[in-house]
Amino acid sequence: MSNVKLSAAELALACNADILLTKNSVVSKVYDLFGHLSQSFLQQANQFSLPAEVLKTSPKISRGENYHGLPWVMLDYPRLFSGNDIFSVRTMFWWGNYFSQFILLKGEMIPAGVSQRIVDQLSGDQHFLCTGTDPWQHHFTETNMAVISQQSQQEINSQVAQSGFLKLGTKIPIERWESVENFMTASFDTFLKIAT
Repeated sequence: MSNVKLSAAELALACNADILLTKNSVVSKVYDLFGHLSQSFLQQANQFSLPAEVLKTSPKISRGENYHGLPWVMLDYPRLFSGNDIFSVRTMFWWGNYFSQFILLKGEMIPAGVSQRIVDQLSGDQHFLCTGTDPWQHHFTETNMAVISQQSQQEINSQVAQSGFLKLGTKIPIERWESVENFMTASFDTFLKIAT
């Protein structure tokens, strides 16, 4: 006989179907929210002088169960992944943590003078610069993201030169669900201003 046993808490959880049904309902509502956001992003993106190839693809919503052990939902738009060139705005729901949004630029998609625009336009402590080496990590830990207002233009340039990409991010607590749509459309506008 197997020695695999459940703790009392694990057994109670395994017997409770409501937990997963509620989780599925939340994820469905995140999909709905991201669907609304994708329509807003489509309209907003047309107001900027973005490279034509960046706007060719439609918004994509995807989901998974294991980003650092927890479920997630992502909206990617605009999105260009072409060889060494990347232009991506990623909006993410990470279960138990926060909603976040990132812009990732690489190769020819990093515009000239972008670090000056970052310093000039992103003040306060709500915007972050990726200081990690992996552009696909989306958590706001000290080893991965640093508050932009604490970075000089030279430090931003140095980070981009070392990593080969520019990634900026912002986040909002899940508890502020009612504010997420306005927060993300404003953030999207800010990120596209930086990138063009």
